[in-house]
Amino acid sequence: MDEKGWGYLTTYPEHFLSFTLTTIGLAALTFYMAYFTKKSSGAKNVHELKIRSIRGIILALGTYFLSNYLIWILFAGDTWNNWYAWFLGHNMDLWMLSLPLLGLPLLFHNDRVN
Repeated sequence: MDEKGWGYLTTYPEHFLSFTLTTIGLAALTFYMAYFTKKSSGAKNVHELKIRSIRGIILALGTYFLSNYLIWILFAGDTWNNWYAWFLGHNMDLWMLSLPLLGLPLLFHNDRVN
């Protein structure tokens, strides 16, 4: 693949989808995590933190990695390029794919204390 710049993104739609998910989605998640961290910095103990926000962050981060991996498997096929080499090479053991498994029990956690 010899394209560079926008040509690289528009050659195949999955490149544009993955790039958009990374630049917009991951940036939005980063800003929300910074906001949540600032808002939660005054908590005296763990019980004062909002579990709902924590589980949303964990699920969103894990879903980002899972969706990027699935985009490569479903759409790229045998096409190996620099984008997937960088993305999967820096997450070679794919440990971030387990984050949704951590976030799902938190999703169904009851926030009320008896």
